[in-house]
Amino acid sequence: MRVPGGRVSGPVVTLPKGRIADGRVLPYTQYMVRVIQEHGVTIVCTGPSYAALELRALEELGESLLSEATNASPPRLIVDMSETGFVGSSFIELLVRAWKRIQSRHGMMTLCAVRPFCHEVLSVSRLDTIWPIYASREEALNALAALSEGV
Repeated sequence: MRVPGGRVSGPVVTLPKGRIADGRVLPYTQYMVRVIQEHGVTIVCTGPSYAALELRALEELGESLLSEATNASPPRLIVDMSETGFVGSSFIELLVRAWKRIQSRHGMMTLCAVRPFCHEVLSVSRLDTIWPIYASREEALNALAALSEGV
């Protein structure tokens, strides 16, 4: 909450690109993309929905996903879609762009925990033949570890 003098009191949360929530819940926070490292693999955890009209969500995902595809070391990337219930063509475009960046670095990209609707979209568009899709993050991590050993 703002107090006289323009200072902020109470909990302050710094969001991407310096956005600050001062006790208010901003719509932007519902799309948070999380990036974590596990066993030398970069995992990008996507948010709940990526329809074409959800520009903030797509913008945030694009920045995170493409940055990780460019900078992950080693270039091994898992996109964890366990929280994502809807995707549109812009989301698919971001996946393809990330995959191309990973490929240019001789890396690997997989998807995991893809919900039924999203899996159907990937299947109908035949993109499930490009990226391995695993039921869980653990399966994806094990698969990338096995593939990395074979390289």
